[in-house]
Amino acid sequence: MCYFPFAKSSYKEIPFNFQLTTDTELVEGKKYFILNGLEYELVSEPSVADIGSYYERIDQESTKDWAVSSGILSVGDYEEIDKYNNGVITVYNAGDIATGFRLYLPAAVCTTATTLAYKINRQTIDAELAIDAITLKPNDIGVLIDTNSQLIVGVSSFEIDSSGNGIYTTTGNLYNKNISSGFFFRLEPNLFKNYSDIEITGGGEGIYIFYDYLYF
Repeated sequence: MCYFPFAKSSYKEIPFNFQLTTDTELVEGKKYFILNGLEYELVSEPSVADIGSYYERIDQESTKDWAVSSGILSVGDYEEIDKYNNGVITVYNAGDIATGFRLYLPAAVCTTATTLAYKINRQTIDAELAIDAITLKPNDIGVLIDTNSQLIVGVSSFEIDSSGNGIYTTTGNLYNKNISSGFFFRLEPNLFKNYSDIEITGGGEGIYIFYDYLYF
């Protein structure tokens, strides 16, 4: 799905198992390598013929090689990604650029101070956002932290649909004044299963995260 100047993946996982390449020579040419059988041909810019052949193979489902260039995890590898587990959400950005995210905190979590600590490739803390305890306004059942709009906004309804997407209604009540330190951060691209973590201090059940994979 394309919109200027980026394309957005409509999938978070590939519904079959495959092996991501570990060839570091392909990293810089990730956006522009053409697969011919088992051989990778790096090009500075794809030709019209290359692009046409690429999508023809996808439409015919004659090969699954295109999954490698997407960087998207297979269904098995994605199983534990984007899920809150004991104070940590493991994230994986398969896209080409950093992407903002939306994090839902239910009312029970909002009653105590919350800190989001971002560890790129699970190393040292690279960014933090600390939020004081929030007293929700009437009709708010939780808040949505949106790092694209850089807002913390009240939510009056929230549910997860059959595809695992968050369906919510925001109220317009803003809670940015509860930020005590840090800043809104984005998720850097991950390659070759180098997962990142968001450690959540003061978290609890009912936390959900959503973000897009963006490509040039």
